[in-house]
Amino acid sequence: MIYDESIFISVAIPLAIILIFMKDHFRHFVGAILIGMTIALLSSYIIRLVNIVSDFGETANNVYISPIVEEWMKILPLLLFLILFKPESKLFMLTSIALGAGFAVFDNCCYVLHSEGENLLLIIIRSLSSGVMHTVSILALSLWLVILRQRKMLTVPTVLGAVALPTAFHALFNLLMSRRGVSSVFGYILPVVTAVFLIYVFRRMIADAKESEAEPPREEEGN
Repeated sequence: MIYDESIFISVAIPLAIILIFMKDHFRHFVGAILIGMTIALLSSYIIRLVNIVSDFGETANNVYISPIVEEWMKILPLLLFLILFKPESKLFMLTSIALGAGFAVFDNCCYVLHSEGENLLLIIIRSLSSGVMHTVSILALSLWLVILRQRKMLTVPTVLGAVALPTAFHALFNLLMSRRGVSSVFGYILPVVTAVFLIYVFRRMIADAKESEAEPPREEEGN
């Protein structure tokens, strides 16, 4: 039997070695991937513990417990990074995407290696959609946090609202994927469509930021 810890060690050690030789934004990116993988492992521990002490079935656990645990585990390091280091918006969003990608990498590795006897094509499709879902949820969260910071509205209620959006999206994805058929097809499509929309928003935000930086300062009237 292949344990999740073995998967984590086999993937994390090469990335940790690469991290030593990297600088600046590349180190941020690889470090965020490692943090995302670590969060995925810790989240699996918490979900298993809740599953043991509760009477939830597999479907209920995937819909109600897993999204809450995983999204909160993803937001905590992002909030610390945002509050303590005050990064630029672009760096913060790229770091968030890397964290979501690391989470998705570890989650997909565990799913593929534990999915014995399933159709290979379905495993690949599910892994792709799940990977996009984790990345999309964290991108939506980071976009919202950046907007809140720009408008100086980064408070506890707004952060709770920011977490609620990707949590609901994650729960909807798990619900659609819980049964094969038409619902699972919508589950496959949902993250891709959402990703296209968020990428468009992300690029518009970067373009608007560049335009605002390029504009010369206005002279005061009367000079």
